Amino acid sequence: MKKRKTGGYKMLKKRIITFLAALLLIGLVPLVGAESEPADGNITSGDNFVAGKMNEGWTILKPEEETFSLDKGIGLRLTAKKESITGIGEDWKNVVARPAEGDFEVVAKTFFPVAPFANYQQSALLIYEDEDNYVKVDAEYNGRRIIAQFLTETNGEFVGTRIDTLTPDADGALAVYYKITKAGNVYTGAYSLDGLTYRPIGNPQTREYTQPKIALYATQHSQNEQLIDTYFEYVSVLSKDGETLMTPEEMLHQAVTEVADYVHSEIPAVLTSDLAVTVPKGYEVSYVSGDESVISSDGKLVPLSAGKTTTLAVKVTDGTRTVTTEPVTVTVMAPPTVCVQETDEHLYFSAGWSLRAQIGRFNEHIAKQASKVGESMSFTFEGSYFSLESYKSYSQGMIDIYVDGIKQNTEPIDLYEPGAGGSFNHIVGTTTLPFGKHTVTVIIVGRNERSIGNNVYIDAVNINGTFVEPSQLVDDQVIVQSGDPIEIDVLANDPVTGDVSIDTPPASGDVQVVNNKITFTPTEMSVKDDSFTYKVGNATATVKLVYADTIR
Repeated sequence: MKKRKTGGYKMLKKRIITFLAALLLIGLVPLVGAESEPADGNITSGDNFVAGKMNEGWTILKPEEETFSLDKGIGLRLTAKKESITGIGEDWKNVVARPAEGDFEVVAKTFFPVAPFANYQQSALLIYEDEDNYVKVDAEYNGRRIIAQFLTETNGEFVGTRIDTLTPDADGALAVYYKITKAGNVYTGAYSLDGLTYRPIGNPQTREYTQPKIALYATQHSQNEQLIDTYFEYVSVLSKDGETLMTPEEMLHQAVTEVADYVHSEIPAVLTSDLAVTVPKGYEVSYVSGDESVISSDGKLVPLSAGKTTTLAVKVTDGTRTVTTEPVTVTVMAPPTVCVQETDEHLYFSAGWSLRAQIGRFNEHIAKQASKVGESMSFTFEGSYFSLESYKSYSQGMIDIYVDGIKQNTEPIDLYEPGAGGSFNHIVGTTTLPFGKHTVTVIIVGRNERSIGNNVYIDAVNINGTFVEPSQLVDDQVIVQSGDPIEIDVLANDPVTGDVSIDTPPASGDVQVVNNKITFTPTEMSVKDDSFTYKVGNATATVKLVYADTIR
């Protein structure tokens, strides 16, 4: 057993579907996880679903695969489906259940990323005999507000007790702890918002069940087309047959431990990128690094640390309780080099680029070409290095390269080369950066006086790391060479769509937006440079105006 000291990052969630296809036809699937738990009703412990696993003993009744999953870092997902559960003969699906004999006190923590908003939208903890006989605690929307309830159905006859209004968090999410206590044939229901203090709901209910099961469920008795996902983080058994197994405080501490163990299990032995892991809302993750010059406490790799080894422990807190795992040894390695072609979806070209072919000469035979000063290409990646594959010849132009808005070259990068042959697969812009997220912009700025053209070819892009979608609009640069109007297609290299509007105008000319393109007309020619900003929604970007020396 690991020793531990007592004292989020979020990413796209991974879904692990544990259905056994051979049993789908009979509508009864046992769910098997990593650890063994007796499948009979003598429950002595609960189950935590954060690691995307489920102990033995659980069964899903009438499975419906698309609305059920075990999501690593969040828990058991049950979509609130459009079906009624009250009355004789209703057809329940995705009831996650396990036998439960004797007396007990059980708690289930549920989480709504989006709080219920359609009639009878809910998740529930039940003691379940069958579809027409059960008791349950739920949180549901009743047409006006979200309420906590304790309800029973006996032979299709439904009785419910409504109680407090539940208020979602500021971000629209809601977490609730459901509790059902069984003493003989008497059941009582309660709920909590902090896991410590529970408020009873209604009166105890006497029901005689021959094969009771602890069950988890989600539904909505509404035809609203917007379904919501509900999640169960864990189920805890606080007492069994009069013996206290766990206090609410111990339950909450155990939940922090489970999250810490999960995050700990996700640390690879070799790191090539920052650590990022999904955890349930309410938990914060940090790391205890043996060498902060290699990995920082927020899990970020420090630049120039490739090839170094250190230790790393996980620290998780819910704001009150903190758990730190034992450290593991990790080695930091440089990310692999990735090469993408000019047509890759992560490369954003302005409107003046087109495809050109040179069989056997360009990388995979094709490159993108532009010849107008001011045309640009951009991409965003997370890593520490990039380079471009281009082409040099007697008709090529010059480029500037910007990283995160800062020009990298003191003089324009000249692609001119005398002679008729030309140099294909020419590497330019080789740049080493601090590891992190960077936006690179390439702009055509003119030509060598000996060149007969401004042509620039982008044949491929190399990075060490991963391409990412830009989180904002991409800045542009325009070369002003005369007093004539210039049309600027600012959306050509932006990863968004929407209406363009001017945010702050330039001082040296007039701007107008026509069909989401900006037309700039210079009114002063003696300035060195100028700029203006535009907006799409709430995002803004800058267009830098560079005046050529020949017109000042």
